[in-house]
Amino acid sequence: MKNLSLGILLLLFSVGTAFAQPYETAAGLRLGGWYGLQVKHFMTSTKAVEAILTPVPRGMHISVLWEQHASPFDVAGLSAYAGIGPHLAFWTDGRYNPWWSDGRYFPGNPRKYYDNNGDPYVGRVAFGVDMILGLEYRIRNFPLSLALDWKPGVLIFARVGGIWDDTALSLRYVF
Repeated sequence: MKNLSLGILLLLFSVGTAFAQPYETAAGLRLGGWYGLQVKHFMTSTKAVEAILTPVPRGMHISVLWEQHASPFDVAGLSAYAGIGPHLAFWTDGRYNPWWSDGRYFPGNPRKYYDNNGDPYVGRVAFGVDMILGLEYRIRNFPLSLALDWKPGVLIFARVGGIWDDTALSLRYVF
């Protein structure tokens, strides 16, 4: 899977097909396992930056992705894109840790979860890298953009560690 992702990213970044910028800025909802709010802004006709804000219990997950868009298909309004960027996550109140599924619950203390070392979960901060690979369709003569993407991520700096992936449908209003 890692080699396939890398191959697709390299292929997409090497595509030199130019196309008109589909829009300048759009904002909307990301609907998937990791749902949230997002804003995408095109800096050039093929380069965009996207910010995704995802709520997690008692915290937030923020991704900023630099994306390369291309039109490898002969369909007006359809583009493929790939990108990469950092994420920062933070959460508090040791009752829930979204990235660690081995936590043990001790019935004697009903409001705390503990890791395998017996340490209570408390406020945490995590840093990592997300990648994104998707297709986006800008509806002609209507201020709406639809995207379907796959966004794997890996935690680089965090006590909890982890790798995950997410697939989502995004609905954005084009300004």
